[in-house]
Amino acid sequence: MVRLKLIPEGTTFNFLGPWRYTFGLSVLLVVLSLTVTATMGLNFGIDFRGGTTIRTESVHPVDVGAYRSAVGALGV
Repeated sequence: MVRLKLIPEGTTFNFLGPWRYTFGLSVLLVVLSLTVTATMGLNFGIDFRGGTTIRTESVHPVDVGAYRSAVGALGV
């Protein structure tokens, strides 16, 4: 039976050697992400904002500018 060897024999790599640097980098990135979140806030997007959509239909051509100014006066 032939065994699959993903890592050649005799390979040595010290994964835990630079733990101080990687731990420090991890802490720095967590603090940076929390700072950015606290200062800029979260962007929830359209899915979480909610709101109201008003749709109208007309059989006659409508001047969009006049329509927007008329509806804008209603405060909606």
